[in-house]
Amino acid sequence: MNVNSCSTSSVTQQGLPGDNGKNSLLSSLRKTSNINIFNIFSKNREKKVCNDIKSLFENKEDKEYASFLLKRIKDPKNSLNKKIEIFLEIKNRAIKKHQKNFYKNEYKDGEISFYVNDIPIYEKKIISVLNEIKKSAKTENKDMFLKNLKILIEEIDKEWSIKNKDNEKELLDHGARREFNREIITRYLFPFASEKVIEEQEQEQEQEQILNKMEGAFGKRLRGIMEFTAYKVGKNVEDPALISAAHKYQPLMEDFIIILREKLKKEEKIIDKPEHISTLKQLTKSERDTLLKIKIHSSVLEN
Repeated sequence: MNVNSCSTSSVTQQGLPGDNGKNSLLSSLRKTSNINIFNIFSKNREKKVCNDIKSLFENKEDKEYASFLLKRIKDPKNSLNKKIEIFLEIKNRAIKKHQKNFYKNEYKDGEISFYVNDIPIYEKKIISVLNEIKKSAKTENKDMFLKNLKILIEEIDKEWSIKNKDNEKELLDHGARREFNREIITRYLFPFASEKVIEEQEQEQEQEQILNKMEGAFGKRLRGIMEFTAYKVGKNVEDPALISAAHKYQPLMEDFIIILREKLKKEEKIIDKPEHISTLKQLTKSERDTLLKIKIHSSVLEN
């Protein structure tokens, strides 16, 4: 296939001063048909091209997803035709975004059958949530960490249910579910490492930083809190959904440690035990408030 070059001066040279800049960039994108990917995404242009295009998307999740698609262009496994297809998808989304709120009715929660270029829409939320988990681990923000871990669990629950809608035995298989959790986290926690979009050394430093937090006092304390919570909820509550949810936090945190150690090529080792917590009095008011934010009231942790 011959790939025609197009004029991309608005994309690569012009800034975006408010609406005028955005309109100019949109005008350039509308005229784009076949793109010479290698000219547009050359080393000295790539960052500006990506930033200019992402500026067309206003909310965080849209920016994250646009970024995800842009970085997929760098995947050496993709053919030039595939890279063009991905770029045109970003272009079309940018144009539609400024015509109407095209995400509004694009898909409903729990229905992950809508795919664009073999990329399920739910990936956008998974990547965004995992980014928040990484940030909150680095800053040791328990509130944000558990809040986003709850969202991650809910998103994986949806996908697991869809995957096994006709296989109840697999749906209830805890071992298979644990493997599925790790597959999701491995794929999206640092989804672009192999594409060298981020400097390898920088990537390793971030992975090491998060691993240190998860294996250190912050992670041990959180795992201890959620181990205690799961035990008390299982003992004091009759709601199967709440019991199931409470038991998913602590193993998922262990999965982060296992995956990060694998990514950093560290030797296997038994994960240190979480901090031992046996009574509600051992939790601070702030920690009790944090649990309340993930729908676990202190009253169910008594006795």
